[in-house]
Amino acid sequence: MSVSPWDNSVSKAALVKNLATLDTVSNIVLNVCPSMVGLSVEDLDIKQLGGGLTNVLYIVEGTEPHPEGTEPHPEGTEPHPEGSSPHPAGSCSSSESSPGALTLKCLVRVNGSLDSDILVDREVENRVSAFLSAFGEAPRYFGRFMNGRVEEFYEGALPLSPADLGASAEQIKTGCKECRGYAWGIAEAMGRLHRVRTGDGICKTDKGEGQVWGQTTEWVAIVEREMDEGLRKDVEDKIGRGGLGLKGGNLEGVWEGIKKEWREIEAKLNSPGRDQGSKFGRAVTFTHMDCQSLNILVNKEWGEWDIRLIDFEYAGHNPRALDMGNTWCEHARANDLAANWEEEYPNGPQKDFYIRKYMEVADPEGWEGIKGRGEDGLFVQEMANEVDRHSLISHLAWVVWSIIQKKVSVIEFDYLEYARGRWEGYWWMKEKLEKEGKL
Repeated sequence: MSVSPWDNSVSKAALVKNLATLDTVSNIVLNVCPSMVGLSVEDLDIKQLGGGLTNVLYIVEGTEPHPEGTEPHPEGTEPHPEGSSPHPAGSCSSSESSPGALTLKCLVRVNGSLDSDILVDREVENRVSAFLSAFGEAPRYFGRFMNGRVEEFYEGALPLSPADLGASAEQIKTGCKECRGYAWGIAEAMGRLHRVRTGDGICKTDKGEGQVWGQTTEWVAIVEREMDEGLRKDVEDKIGRGGLGLKGGNLEGVWEGIKKEWREIEAKLNSPGRDQGSKFGRAVTFTHMDCQSLNILVNKEWGEWDIRLIDFEYAGHNPRALDMGNTWCEHARANDLAANWEEEYPNGPQKDFYIRKYMEVADPEGWEGIKGRGEDGLFVQEMANEVDRHSLISHLAWVVWSIIQKKVSVIEFDYLEYARGRWEGYWWMKEKLEKEGKL
């Protein structure tokens, strides 16, 4: 069973098509979401959520209670990926809507397009989501269908904004939990996630092997295969405008410059670290790899500063510094196509704060030893330098990703303008590191 793309055109044909899409979503939920099995299409209400760059999201709401249970799944759906554990039996999120009745909700996540699956291994994504769900590190995983999955909807949860990600001056100065903000919780959540041990066969690469190297090289090959004159011109005009295509002395075009930078950065960073901080930062752990503001949710019912992570499309084994560097890049408003890297990328005190809170969870025993030897200041500086270096990988990977999305995505978003912002961020950081002798 597959959900058709949403048609944004204004026509009778689009209306008929979209009604059929909603009907398909309803039938999937009725067969997969435990608390809604047995309800009818008439019992459901569906709303589309905005904000996703690669997926279309629907909230499905049922207005009548139904005992939990399961029925045979229709062809094209399955309760959980083969070889993985489903989340412990549970219901969709619920709330009282009227006396004697409950409002039941779940989230249907539809992949942007079948072509966009060249960027994401959906089998791996579903295995990872089910695995993390079973341990309470991801929304409850209810089931999958041909081009998406059904999962728990966090009722009342809201995403953060890029401005929420960094520690405030007051937090850094006082360290008080009463005014700690979200940076503390994000660092703790990432530290906790990096301690997860999935075992072999769940992620795209097994522990000890970084996924980013092969994955980004695969993405580069896809662009090479898909590149035509029209796309090449768009890349040159949009990403390279204002002299940005000539950075690094490149005279062969923007795309050739991107490939050259990827080869050089991979050669520099896909190797053992030189000092204690860089060795720790290059250690391969389980990573989120898209810990941006839209994937960090808050809810007053969880606690004033507690956060939860969602959307594990790109999760896998990678250097821990890469996951951290990717999140530091997300402090800038790149998703809004308005990044100011100089002003928005974490400053020195914010980096120090984040790393210290991260270490308290990621490796508490090792951290106590480092502090006991009086080496914490040096370690934090070394680690911050390593995270900055790995932010270059983040920039390049998302540039290549964006070029592919420009070619295959059905979602309305200016992917090449986003790529330009990340290419600009890459050069801002690279030139800064080279000037400081840190690359």
